[in-house]
Amino acid sequence: MRTYEIVFIACLAVVLSFPARADTNATASAASPSGTQPLATAPAGPSRHLASDLVIYALGLLGVNYKYGGDSIETGLDCSGFVRYVFGHAAGLDLPHNAYAMSRLGRRIRRDDLKPGDLVFFRTLRNAFSHVGIYLGQNRFIDAPRPGQTVRIEDFTDTYWARRFEEARRLLAPKAADAASSRSPSGTP
Repeated sequence: MRTYEIVFIACLAVVLSFPARADTNATASAASPSGTQPLATAPAGPSRHLASDLVIYALGLLGVNYKYGGDSIETGLDCSGFVRYVFGHAAGLDLPHNAYAMSRLGRRIRRDDLKPGDLVFFRTLRNAFSHVGIYLGQNRFIDAPRPGQTVRIEDFTDTYWARRFEEARRLLAPKAADAASSRSPSGTP
């Protein structure tokens, strides 16, 4: 069995261990100008339900060819095209087709706080935020890496990625967390 097959099975087991959701509809909202608000919220409970849909959808694209500027599974996807395609189809979100523009959306999070469905950004070229992938859990992310390659699972502990990691962003959050974060410490608006 190949390494990516083992990782796929492990990720699928983690995703399937999430409790069943009460409602499957997600609502999309615009990011605030400061980029601190989530783009999508789960209607009830933790956002991991929508995140699990994203992860499962992304894993279904393993093996799709890389194509610079690509935005279709038939002709190929680049890194931002891959992320845009997954979020568009699994969450109904229309993200920009540019890693840097994506890095301005959602809420910045620490690497230690990564959850499946979060975006991870890397400096693979001379420019900041030149590569993006979707975090899967257990120090793994999925991306469309470069010409001649296909969508695949990567490991954060790999020296190449560890040295180039820039930041992570969360585009998904539960409504309860949004409401709590908009209140003052006393609980009053």
